[in-house]
Amino acid sequence: MESVFFFQSIAFLQFQGNPHLVSVKDGDGTFSMAWFENQQEAFSPIRAPFGSISTRGAWPNQQQIQELIKQLEADCLREKINSITITHYPNAYQPEFSLLLLNCFRLEGFSIQNQELNFHLEVKEDFKKNLRRSERWKLNKAHREGYYFKKCHPPNWDIAFPLLHDSRERKGYFLSMTRNELEAVFAQFPENYSLYGVFHRSHCVAIGITIRVSTQIEYVFYTADDIQHRKRSPIVLLHEGIYKECQKKGVELLDLGTASLKGVVNSGVATFKRNLGGLASLKNSFQKRLV
Repeated sequence: MESVFFFQSIAFLQFQGNPHLVSVKDGDGTFSMAWFENQQEAFSPIRAPFGSISTRGAWPNQQQIQELIKQLEADCLREKINSITITHYPNAYQPEFSLLLLNCFRLEGFSIQNQELNFHLEVKEDFKKNLRRSERWKLNKAHREGYYFKKCHPPNWDIAFPLLHDSRERKGYFLSMTRNELEAVFAQFPENYSLYGVFHRSHCVAIGITIRVSTQIEYVFYTADDIQHRKRSPIVLLHEGIYKECQKKGVELLDLGTASLKGVVNSGVATFKRNLGGLASLKNSFQKRLV
């Protein structure tokens, strides 16, 4: 797996705001972490699913990681920062490195602020193979009734955004991005952001936004459906279509996202992602008070 992910790229970091950067150079590579300041608090990231340490070249060893964390803390102290919060990517991306990082943060006095339950699919075989029986039945029924999947390019935000907004509001959540922000990020990173839809008789009944995290990882960022078609479970067909797109692109891991918020599991979301064949892993956030 690659060690520098899209959310850690300089272009996306600058899209979020004005990042600070701490890095350690070694003969075999460069190890770095970007962080942002908000009201005397340091965050990595400020507006993204994760930040944490990125590497170019060989993975750092324990000593190098600890050196980087010490430099991060020293920089934050100079900026009169009160606390540091680091959100790491799901452990499934790089299990061995994630475990090493966990131990290094603990050794440097950080505690685990949150552990989120995350799900992913290994993109290998036919999508239907790992589906639970109930989801396979829904998928086959949707196909029989004429529902179909396609990529929406260019995105039609007059259709997509109201569907996103209404679906989130119905579930009691809020959208983390406005329509203008979504349009801007699609325009600036067209190779990374994709919009997909499920249609019935040319009517869009479900949409999904995915982000290309690396050549080997795709992340399902948003999904939404029309409540009038929910009994046909177009979201299952949506995931089948996204999965097949990943197969075409050589993606190895489809990140389905979290099923918890601040450590509290949403059992309905977790069950749905398991029914899709999702495998669980943890996504850690580390925190340290400086004053």
